[in-house]
Amino acid sequence: MRIVPSILIALALMFGVSATITPTASAAPGDAAQGAGAKEADAAKNKGKAEADAAKKEGKAKGDAAKADAKADANDAKAKADADAQARKEAQLAKVEARKAEAKARAEASKAARKERLHKQEDKQHASRLKELEARRARSIAQHERTLEKIAGAKAREEARHEKRGAQIDGL
Repeated sequence: MRIVPSILIALALMFGVSATITPTASAAPGDAAQGAGAKEADAAKNKGKAEADAAKKEGKAKGDAAKADAKADANDAKAKADADAQARKEAQLAKVEARKAEAKARAEASKAARKERLHKQEDKQHASRLKELEARRARSIAQHERTLEKIAGAKAREEARHEKRGAQIDGL
């Protein structure tokens, strides 16, 4: 009697192991022959189970190794993606800082130009106000001189009238 467990066939196909077990039974009929065949079958079955367990453990170890490799690859990919994201973030921050610096420089230039324009405008207004004040002073001085001339004329007329009246009083 030939016993080939299906597990052994599956293992043989999966791992390329040619471990076909061909236990032989004795040709003598009877319980002894059947007992020996049963023992051989049990031994083959146990051997098949042991091989199946070993293959299962080996497959699990290979699967665990594959999972570990996949996990390591995933971690490497994640680390690379994180590094790339960090680099992009730093580049964006640098761009933002550059734009802020440019805006600040433009604001400073604008502020300096405005100050210069306001100083120029103030100097022009100051000059025109000084000119107006000098003209006002000159008018005031001219008017004062005219007033003094009028007063001097009035004084001369009063002196002349006084002399004339004094002569008139003497002539009486």
